[in-house]
Amino acid sequence: MAKTNSYLLNLLLLLVFNSKMLHSQDTVIVGKAQNAKYGAIVVSSNNDVYYIDKLASWSSDMYEKNVKVTGRFVVKKIKRKTNIISGGITGPEIKIIKKPKIQVLSDS
Repeated sequence: MAKTNSYLLNLLLLLVFNSKMLHSQDTVIVGKAQNAKYGAIVVSSNNDVYYIDKLASWSSDMYEKNVKVTGRFVVKKIKRKTNIISGGITGPEIKIIKKPKIQVLSDS
C-alpha cells in the first residue's frame, strides 16, 4: 500500500510540475498590428486574433506593421446571453497575450 501511495504522489507531483511549466512558457505570435474596439490586436497569417494585454491601441508608427509578440498566452471565456457579435468578437472566448514584449519586423 505504501508503494502505491508513493507512486501516486510522485505521479501527481509530476503532472502538477509539468502543468505549471506549460503555462509559464512564453508564446510567440507573428502578425499584423491592428486596432479593435476593445484594444490592440495582432492578426496572424491564418486570421487568428490575439488581444495585447493592457494596450488600448497601437501607436501610428506600429499600426498595420508586421510585429512579433512574445508573452504568456491566455484564453478568456466570454459569458453571453445571446449569439450576437459584440465589438467584433465572434466566439465564446478571446485570446490574450499577457506581459507582451513587442518587436516590429522589417517589411522585406
